[in-house]
Amino acid sequence: MEFEWYGLIELFVVLAFVGGWGVVELYTLRLDKRKAAEAERQAEREVAEAAKER
Repeated sequence: MEFEWYGLIELFVVLAFVGGWGVVELYTLRLDKRKAAEAERQAEREVAEAAKER
């Protein structure tokens, strides 16, 4: 293999890494939003239950 191909191969490896990192970031962002929404709904339920008890 000639040396000029090593740069191209390295470029594709880096691009694959960056693309994979981006997918993971988007997935975790979606999970964080889902958890925040669930925590907000849970807090609203607790407030409603506390109001009913009074």
